[in-house]
This record gives sequence, structure tokens and C-alpha cells, in this order.
Amino acid sequence: MSSDTVPFAGSPSADSNNDGLSNLLHFAFTNTEASPPRPTLALGTTHPTFTFQRNLFALLNYEPEYSLDLVTWHPLAQSALLNINHTGNGTAEYRFQSPVPSASQSIQFFRLRVTSTQP
Repeated sequence: MSSDTVPFAGSPSADSNNDGLSNLLHFAFTNTEASPPRPTLALGTTHPTFTFQRNLFALLNYEPEYSLDLVTWHPLAQSALLNINHTGNGTAEYRFQSPVPSASQSIQFFRLRVTSTQP
């Protein structure tokens, strides 16, 4: 573990500040007490993009996924990562592009699985 990383402490499913996000997701998205930005979806001209903010000091796994039917989920591979925008406050915005063109599949779903790296 790097000296800069911070493990999650607390109740992961609780919502201590009542902002609608669990404590674990709050920690995953920001390193401040402010409510973090929610993941977003943009349709784009050729492929949808999925963007989320990540706390760079959080010792967590981030797994963006997409689905065409809400039953079968597929990981968005590193090759789908368009860019990482470092915000300068210990977070970065990650933007992924769906491998499925909008023209071939009009309905697509995205989610972000966040899990602790600790047992």
C-alpha cells in the first residue's frame, strides 16, 4: 500500500450525510465532505461515453461496465478509456467510450462497480 492511499473506514452502506450516496461511494468519488458529482452518460455522435470522478487516494477497485440488456454485463476495458482529467484536488475524471456504436445499438446501459480492496 502506498503512503498516499487511504483505506475505507466506516459503514459502507450507510449514508452519513444523507446525500443519497452510500459512504463507500462518497469515499470513492471524492476526498472531501462535499457531495461528489454523479457518474454521467453522454450520447456522442458515434459511441456513448461514461464519465465518473475517482478519489485518487482511495484504496478501492473501480469497474465500469456496460450492458445491452441489463442481464449480461461487460467490463469497459482499458482500451475504452478515452482520457483521464486530473482535477488538481486529489481526484480525476475518467471517461470511457462504449465499444458498441450508437447506430448499431440504440439502447445501452452503464454502471460503475466499486469494491474495497480490503478483506
